[in-house]
Amino acid sequence: MKTNNASAYTLKYSTLKSVTSPEDQDSNRKRYAGVCKANHLFDLSTSENVRSYLGIDEDGTRRKSTAVNMAIRDTVENRRDLFPVLNSGAVIVSRSITVDDNNKSAMLRRASIINGAQTMGVLQDYFKDHPDDQDFPSVNFEIIVTDDEELIGDISIARNYQNRVAELSIYGRMGRFEA
Repeated sequence: MKTNNASAYTLKYSTLKSVTSPEDQDSNRKRYAGVCKANHLFDLSTSENVRSYLGIDEDGTRRKSTAVNMAIRDTVENRRDLFPVLNSGAVIVSRSITVDDNNKSAMLRRASIINGAQTMGVLQDYFKDHPDDQDFPSVNFEIIVTDDEELIGDISIARNYQNRVAELSIYGRMGRFEA
C-alpha cells in the first residue's frame, strides 16, 4: 500500500454527499460520505493510519492472512456485488477538499486513509494477483476535512479501536444453534 503523503490527491467517486453536523460546522470541519470504485483509493496515502496493512511485512514479505482479511478476500472472490454492504470501507482525513460534482471528483489536500488499511490491502493484493480482472467493487468511504493535527491523530486512534466479537455470537447470528 502506498504511504506517501502527496500534497494533492484527486478522488473519482460515484456518489458523494455532505454529512457535516452542526458540531462540525461550529468547529470548521466538514464530513462527506461516498462510494467509489476500489481502484480510485489504491494510490491514497495511509501514512496517518495507526495500523498498517497486516498482510505484508515492512520488507514486502506476505504474512499469513488474518480472519478479517480472509473474509474480505472471500467477499471479493465470491460476493463482489455485496462488497459495499458487507464492508465498511475507508475513513479518510484531508486538510481541505474541493468538490467538482460535474466531473464526480474531489481534490483532497494532504489526505490519508486512517481506517480501512486491511480492506485496501486485500483489494490491492487481489487485483495484483488477478491483473486481468478489472471489475473493481464499489467501496464506501468517509472523508473528514480538518486541519487540526491533534484531532486527526485522535480520529485515527478512535477509528481503529475494535472489540472482538465472540465466535459464539457470530454462530448464533448465523442460525447454527436453531433446531
